Amino acid sequence: MIMRIFITTLVILIMTTTDSAVANVCELDNNSRRQAASAFKAMLNVLRHPRCLNCHGAMNVYEENTSHPGGAQITEETDIFGKTEIIPLGAEACIMCHNMAEGKWVQKVNKNSPIQWANLSDKELWLRLQKARIIVDEASRHTAESTGKLLLSHVQHDFLIDLAFQGNRGMDSGSYMASIGIPQPDPPPMSKQELVEQLRLWIEALGADDTWPDPSCAQVLEESIDGCYWRAMGPGDIAYHDIGSSQGNKPEPARCTQKEAGLGSVCWTTGANGSGGPWCTYKDLPAADIKGGGNPGTLYECSCED
Repeated sequence: MIMRIFITTLVILIMTTTDSAVANVCELDNNSRRQAASAFKAMLNVLRHPRCLNCHGAMNVYEENTSHPGGAQITEETDIFGKTEIIPLGAEACIMCHNMAEGKWVQKVNKNSPIQWANLSDKELWLRLQKARIIVDEASRHTAESTGKLLLSHVQHDFLIDLAFQGNRGMDSGSYMASIGIPQPDPPPMSKQELVEQLRLWIEALGADDTWPDPSCAQVLEESIDGCYWRAMGPGDIAYHDIGSSQGNKPEPARCTQKEAGLGSVCWTTGANGSGGPWCTYKDLPAADIKGGGNPGTLYECSCED
């Protein structure tokens, strides 16, 4: 009985180790990786532009020292016990200046909202767009979990995004800001139609109409410029044949170029003998020949196919 329990526990541990070794696998082919990276980098010209970024975390209109030209959008209220509380103003205050926005121009109070990305890296922004809830009803501003299809529809049809591409902060010549001489800013550096096309190409490359791919696909932003990438092939190992190593649970993109095409790398989530952090070794053999080792990790092949 004790032996049976031991064997069952050992099998579970092996299965868990194998699962963890092959987790976080991006299965995009080479052309899709190139297209996804190229399209996303093009979109950054808009996503990082003030007409987009100010409403997505670069400017906080609820801070007392805000850079918002209209000042802090807050007021104080005192209850019957004499306690004073700072209250954010709503869309009715915003429309005094942003008078083209039909009362919809209002910033999220929560600075950690999923739609805030001013301080995120490019990879973090890639993932944030896949996690943020998407407005699915323009009138009610109701939201749903993000899919590529919903995100594309949102960018195509959202009224506030249309205003952003006009580059006028949602204000016409009769707004208060215009009356005191505040100049109109520049619009984003590409048209809305161009943004929509780059977004479509990104979603197409990811195959993400209904489901986003594994988060590890964001790594394509860091892959080598010649288009080569490390392709996960499942568990594998072989004794010896090491020509280098690195820290981390994925091979370094810079170690996969046309020169290393076809060669393999094996990565583990823990160091040798179960101690230390994740690491990878690089082999002098084709990935297809890396087998038979006693300590399987995740096997990667340096893929450079056209």
